[in-house]
Amino acid sequence: VIHLSTGIASSNASLNTSPECLWRGITCTAGLVREISYEEPLGGSIPFEIGELTHLVIFDIEDANLVGTIPPSIGNLHRLVFIDLNGNSLTGSLPDSLYDLSNLQVLDIDTNLLTGTISADIGNLQRLSFLQLESNAFTGSIPDTLGNLFTLQQATFDNNQFTGTMPESVCANRGDGIAGGFLLVLN
Repeated sequence: VIHLSTGIASSNASLNTSPECLWRGITCTAGLVREISYEEPLGGSIPFEIGELTHLVIFDIEDANLVGTIPPSIGNLHRLVFIDLNGNSLTGSLPDSLYDLSNLQVLDIDTNLLTGTISADIGNLQRLSFLQLESNAFTGSIPDTLGNLFTLQQATFDNNQFTGTMPESVCANRGDGIAGGFLLVLN
């Protein structure tokens, strides 16, 4: 939040004297940051210090002109249930620590410049119901362990550089497409 604070601070709250709970886009409970939600041009990067906000549940900064990488410290946010960073210019690969977020239900990182492969550890995200990876530059194959995510209702992979076929385990036991409650988008 430190690097993002320049854009988030409300006009009537000084960064040096007001707690972050008074900043625009920040929601707190009992003085603890629980939500960061921002959908306007902001600029900057996600600081390593984001990992210090261990009570954060919602991290929603979309279309905000963010650059740089997703820091590995994001793995410290074990209460996170919602990550939406779509429509930015984030680069690099997904940090391995992301796959330790066992409460995560929504991961929306589409329309960035992310690269690398999707780790088989994505199967650790047992509560994930919504996964949007489209419009990045991911490579490699889609991990078979994605089929272990029985709560997954929607997954999008289009406009990447994935190779191979969709693992059978991903579509197994999912019903019959949208009528069965599962939507899969490929290109």
